[in-house]
Amino acid sequence: MSLFNVQRKLYVRAASIKHEASRSHFYGRDGIIEDSLMQFETGVAEVFDRILRHGCAPAHYSFDHQALLAHILMQRRRTPRAGRELIDSLNKPLAIAFREDRRYSGIGDEWVVSPENPVAAALGFSSWLWPLLLDLKCKLLITNLSPGFITSDNPVVYYNQYLESRRPHLANTGLLTRGLQVFLPLCPEALIALYDGAIYKAGSRDLPTLTVTSRADLDAMNALQAASADRNLYFSSDTPSTYARSLAQATEVIRKSYHVSADEYRSASDPHSGLIHVRSPEIRSNLVLSFVRLHRRVRKLQVGTSALIPRDREMWDLVHDFVERTKEREYGPEDLFSFLAINGKLRPTVASFPRRMTGMANASSARSNGEDRASRDLR
Repeated sequence: MSLFNVQRKLYVRAASIKHEASRSHFYGRDGIIEDSLMQFETGVAEVFDRILRHGCAPAHYSFDHQALLAHILMQRRRTPRAGRELIDSLNKPLAIAFREDRRYSGIGDEWVVSPENPVAAALGFSSWLWPLLLDLKCKLLITNLSPGFITSDNPVVYYNQYLESRRPHLANTGLLTRGLQVFLPLCPEALIALYDGAIYKAGSRDLPTLTVTSRADLDAMNALQAASADRNLYFSSDTPSTYARSLAQATEVIRKSYHVSADEYRSASDPHSGLIHVRSPEIRSNLVLSFVRLHRRVRKLQVGTSALIPRDREMWDLVHDFVERTKEREYGPEDLFSFLAINGKLRPTVASFPRRMTGMANASSARSNGEDRASRDLR
């Protein structure tokens, strides 16, 4: 495997991803999260092997489907970048709110508010939210084109083609947001795509696999990885270094804007009040994929100006109810799946995802108050 460092513009022909997100005590010194992750990843490796061997996405609600979604959410939040984003989401609004108070001079710069282990906290916030992706359609994209799908050290990409132009100044990639899309490369020949089936058509509705034959489509999805990369792009050794270099150069502006932002909106009637809007990082590259189409019924649908456009309002309300109940210790974070099933929002399955992540979720959440951050992840 080869590597291209997007920060130093350095090409390394022989590289390894073995030590990505694996420094000593990366998730804390007690080893609870590391042990849980090791057990979970062993199972996920088998899931990936079955997906690639059978050449199709797992059946909806199957054990493999549930494990895949859990992996996607954890992979998204287990990187050094996720830890930095958590710190920024805490400190950028504080810097704005207290900028006129000398007692807090230097907040977000000289000193920061942070969990003891921000990466563990970021992971804990998302490790129990995977059932919120169960309604998304799942397809395996395969290709024989060279150089195939590339990946990065931040490989899970959230996108929203539907709302990108309709809401250019608002966050559009929350877990429950209408039009959400998720992309995760598995290998040069295969990539998992999740998407809101009420908004998009992707290939044949009845087939769990879609073959990418357009080079423009391949380049567009690889550009998402280049825009999302924190430091490194990874690709097969027979890929020309010029390909990765050109992708990194073409997406440099997008990558530099891919960060937590905080904006203040002052009240016109009261100079002492206002609103601080914190937005998570979001890639906007005017993505065009030939195999993705909007359903005709939503093409001219007015989305309005609301900051919240959930795929399912009842699901949103139930999740908020669940978060409040976890604060009262009525439920633990790992109970979300069963809570939603009891309330009729998910179909109970015989092979429901095991509670392997219980220790990890509890340990992560114990290091920080994760419920409020989890609510923001939904938007």
